[in-house]
Amino acid sequence: MVHLFTENGDQRGFLIDLALNELVTRLLTQQTRELILQCAHSHNHQEPITEVVQYIECNLSEPLDIDILCKIACMSRSKFLTISSHV
Repeated sequence: MVHLFTENGDQRGFLIDLALNELVTRLLTQQTRELILQCAHSHNHQEPITEVVQYIECNLSEPLDIDILCKIACMSRSKFLTISSHV
C-alpha cells in the first residue's frame, strides 16, 4: 500500500481507494470473527451462530456436517452459508 502512495500513475487514486476498502473490509471481518468467538465463549449470550461455534469447538476431531450446523443455527442451508461466508 505504501507503494501506491509513492506512485504517480494515472490510476493512483483509484488503486488507493481499492486498497483502503480492502483493508477496512479485512479489519471488519476480523473484528466480527473475534466478537462471535467472544460471545461463544461467554455462554451468557446464546445466539444460533455462537451455538454453532461451540459445537465446532467441542467436536474438532469429528468431520463437520453442514446439515447439523444448519440445524443448530436454525437456518436453511443457503442462509447459513451466506452468513458463515461473512464471518
